[in-house]
This record gives sequence, C-alpha cells and structure tokens, in this order.
Amino acid sequence: MQKPNTPDLERPVIDEDTDLLPFEEEGPQLPQVITEDFLVQFEKGIDRYKRFLSAIFRLSTPTHWINHARGDEPPKLYLQSPGIEGLMNPLGVSYEKPDIKKEWRKTKDGEEFYVYHVEGIVSSATLGRHGWYVGACTSRDQFFIRRPGWNAEEGEEDILKAALSNWLVNAISRLAGIRSPDPELLKAAGLDLSRIQRIEYGASKTPREEGNKISEAQEKRLWGIARAQKVDSALLHGFLKEKYRLVGDDATARITLKDYNAIVEAVQKGLPEFRAKPAPGNGQGTAPAGAPEPDVPVGRVPGEEG
Repeated sequence: MQKPNTPDLERPVIDEDTDLLPFEEEGPQLPQVITEDFLVQFEKGIDRYKRFLSAIFRLSTPTHWINHARGDEPPKLYLQSPGIEGLMNPLGVSYEKPDIKKEWRKTKDGEEFYVYHVEGIVSSATLGRHGWYVGACTSRDQFFIRRPGWNAEEGEEDILKAALSNWLVNAISRLAGIRSPDPELLKAAGLDLSRIQRIEYGASKTPREEGNKISEAQEKRLWGIARAQKVDSALLHGFLKEKYRLVGDDATARITLKDYNAIVEAVQKGLPEFRAKPAPGNGQGTAPAGAPEPDVPVGRVPGEEG
C-alpha cells in the first residue's frame, strides 16, 4: 500500500495574500467507498448511536439541564455539571491533572478582572475516545456577580472551581456528542422539557442595582470624609485601585457593602501610607455631584448604616 503524502514541515507558511498551492488527494473516490454494504452498516450504526444517546439522556433529569434560548428562539439545551458528573462512571471518564492558569485583564473602562483557564486531556474508556479540551471562568461572571455580598477577591475559589467544572462539562459533552441536543431526543428519553430551567436574559444592571454595592448617599458621605481629611480624588482612587482593584471614574460607586466600613475608616485616618506614593495618571475620577465640600460638617446620612 502506498504511503500517503505527509506535509512538508519546511514549506513556507502561506498567508492570506499568497496563492494556495495545489493539493492532491489519494485513495479511492467517494462513490467507490460508499457501497451498498457500507450504507447498510452505516445506517445500523446510526440506529445504535441513537439508542446510545437515549441511554445517556435517561441518566439525567430535567434539573440537570438548562435552556439558554432567548425570547422565541427554539430551545438550546445544555447539560450542567451535576448531570455531567453522573456520566463519568458509565463512560469510564479519566483525566490527568490539568494545566491551570490565571490571567489578569482590563475592561475598556480600565477595570481589572481575572480569568482562570483550565486545559487538559480527558478520556472515555467506554467510548475509546480522548481529546484535549479547555474551560474558563471570569471574575465578571454574572452568576457570581449577582450574588448578594459576593466579591471577586474573596470569591476567587468560586471562579477556579467554576473553570474546572466548565472544563469537564465541555470535555465530556463533546466526547459523548451531546452538546445542544435535539429536544425531541430528550422527550423520547422520557424527560419533561417543561421542567427544564430557562435563563432569563434581562438588561444588564448597574453596580447599585446588583444589590451588593453602596448607596449614592454612602458614596457622598465617603467623599465628604475624604475632603475633610484632605484626601483628594487622585489619592482616594489610588488607594481603591491598590487595595481593592477598583479603577475608573465610577470606582467609588462600585465599593461593596462588605468593604465600605473599612474604606471609610482608612479615609478617616487620611491614608498616610499612600500619600508618599505617586498618584495614578488615569482613572482618577471625580466626586459625585452634591458631595459635601470640605467646610461642610460630615455626618451620617439619615437612615444609613455603617
């Protein structure tokens, strides 16, 4: 049997402006391969594969699935982590320790956030298949941001666990061929589609609408204290950036309720440890309209806690 051509590794890379080199295929032409016997065996294989998918779906429950469809779109069903974990034993899933990397990024507004990347090989002994897969999760993930009191600094372990979970979900769903399945196949397997949760994609909320950020009154009080202690905008924003990774003109509006009292206490002391440090050149921000001037007595806003 003639050995097929292998790529010439020393051949120059072809860019988009270069004419493609001719490519010669070897082996029998497609009509010669697709014989009557081939089709019969192939169709039998499809029937067996559908029975396999039905068995896989019967190992799950409606609560294991999520519907990501928007509006009037047809269902877009995805198997979540608990359902994926239930497939690991039947599919004989195994994997070695994956590579885990943390990457810092910035939004267009200069706000810093981090992403955990997970990469590695996952195998299925039952299916005789393996592959290299990736998973990731960001500290801006809406699932976590919408949790009252959650913050990216203390919730870093949540992001790491979610990245690992996303890696396994991606790997096993691809190995088993069950990404975004036909809803009719789930129905045929006995799952009640009406019990599958649907994600509602509403308009994005402001930091304060998320419920874990300080109020406008608390923000104004902080600026009033800062002015009384001669802590200018550059100094306050430099402190928030270094200690709490809050940057941008709205940094003070994104202070969490959990951190507010500690920030107020630090500002009341005048931030002496930060006065000798150079102020950042960008993202200094400005005090909100209506914040007290230095000669205005600073007191607690009525009805405000902390």
